[in-house]
Amino acid sequence: MTPIRLALATLALACLTGVAQAQTGCTATDPAGHFEGTAISSQQGKLDVSLSLRCVNGAYAGELTSTAGDFTVKGGHFEAGHLHLDLASDEVEVAVEVTVDAKGLHGTFATADDNGPVELHPVADSKAPATEN
Repeated sequence: MTPIRLALATLALACLTGVAQAQTGCTATDPAGHFEGTAISSQQGKLDVSLSLRCVNGAYAGELTSTAGDFTVKGGHFEAGHLHLDLASDEVEVAVEVTVDAKGLHGTFATADDNGPVELHPVADSKAPATEN
């Protein structure tokens, strides 16, 4: 590899690494707590949903329970009022994309073969701390 190609490849890798780092994790001021509401599955209809979301050592963690199953928060990030969460169970991976405002979380979920809207509102007596260190 020529020196110029090596330099360009190194620069591209550094840029991609910086982008990935900017879009992962959470801070103490990012959305966390206990949320409840519904999702509308294109396959199963209305689902009751409960999300316990925590920020632990700079990474999202928690659980989502629903009438369709239980899921673990595997990661996510919050940026410019939008929250992205990656969830998984033994059989299914779920991506959640929501806008965050004073009334809660509003957006969509998607799996390999299902999708739909999701609406969650914060519950006053949070079952999980907002952050842990």
